[in-house]
Amino acid sequence: MKGIAYAILALLLSADIAKAESISLSAAIHRALAHNRSLTALSNRLRESDQKIEQARASYRPQFKLGGSYTYLSRLSEIKLNLPLPISMPSIKTGTHNVLDANISGTYLLLDWGKRAKAVAQAKIGRKLTEINLTSASEEVIYQLIRAYANATLQTENVNLQQKYLEISRKHLDDARTEFANGLVSEFDVLKSELQSKVYEEQLAMARVDQQEALLSLTEICGGDTLILLEPADSLSQLTIDWPSTVSFDELLAQKPQVRALRTQQSLSQLSAAAERLRPTVTAVSSAGWKNSYLPEPNKLQLNYVGGLSLTFPVFDGGYSKHRQREEREKQKNYQLDIDRILSESRRRVAILYQEMRKIDAKRRITQDKLALARKALEIASVSYGAGLITNGDYLDSELEIQSIETQSLQDQYSMIMNQLELKKELSYFPEITN
Repeated sequence: MKGIAYAILALLLSADIAKAESISLSAAIHRALAHNRSLTALSNRLRESDQKIEQARASYRPQFKLGGSYTYLSRLSEIKLNLPLPISMPSIKTGTHNVLDANISGTYLLLDWGKRAKAVAQAKIGRKLTEINLTSASEEVIYQLIRAYANATLQTENVNLQQKYLEISRKHLDDARTEFANGLVSEFDVLKSELQSKVYEEQLAMARVDQQEALLSLTEICGGDTLILLEPADSLSQLTIDWPSTVSFDELLAQKPQVRALRTQQSLSQLSAAAERLRPTVTAVSSAGWKNSYLPEPNKLQLNYVGGLSLTFPVFDGGYSKHRQREEREKQKNYQLDIDRILSESRRRVAILYQEMRKIDAKRRITQDKLALARKALEIASVSYGAGLITNGDYLDSELEIQSIETQSLQDQYSMIMNQLELKKELSYFPEITN
């Protein structure tokens, strides 16, 4: 019953896979880089960083503002002038009055001992950090894409392998039934052959489910519509991992995004504005405008203007600047310690991965030799069984053995690709970003 359920499920899944679109690894990488939402968001942040740089540069330009006030007085008291003169002055009745004051003022920072330059430099470094984050995110997308592509390739080839051995098993089952009809083998042999055929059917159904899941993951990473799946056009043997040909590993490790980000943080720490808090600033100020008053000509606007320099010199801030500078120096030391740690761990990891590659390569060569021997043994077993020289159990053992070795051969190829991919990630060698 379980085998029938798997067979039905496999039939349904095969209908979906038939609609899949074939895609190469390079095309899948380009599609993922173009449609990944996280990368799009980081690209928008680059434009945001450009605006922050322009904001910092705005401090080099003069600042102007308009000001004005209007006051309407409906009634004013009489103004009496009591002067020590023999002649008395009559009181002045002002009545209603309009008071207007309009002006334009401007300031320009002439000298700030590098404060504005540091602000611009900090904004530029902030943009550089965003670029590094975008590079790191792009590398992660490519890494995940290659993993998904290789897994989809492995599952697809595993389905083909299971299908092949199911067909071999069914052919042997037909031969066993023919031998049983001729009285050459027992019913037990037929049942054993039929059981093995059912095992292959079950494995094929499960392999198709795994294939479907792998294709869904690949399609999702590429940003495609999961109603139209993407399937790999390359086989495991065709998948190659780009390796550096002219750049040394130490140079690659020094350019890892994590290392570059920490060094950029060091540069940002060196631009701390705390050291400039106790530096003087010189600002030019000016203002010009028109206004009227009560006397002597309340309806006449008078031009007035003012200009000058403003000097600000903070003398003491309670030791804040001194302690802030020490804090930034400690930060720079910590950043350097983190850089040294990352480089040391990466070198160790690269050495381990190289040893793993040697182990997988040796195992893969031996597996290929075993596979050649197993194929020859199966051919002999097939002829020998037909001639009655071996039992049905001997033939089934040979069939299972070669199927196991061939499955292991696929897994060895996949393991080598995964190991190379891990080494590629550790070295942060992803020329696909710029291709």
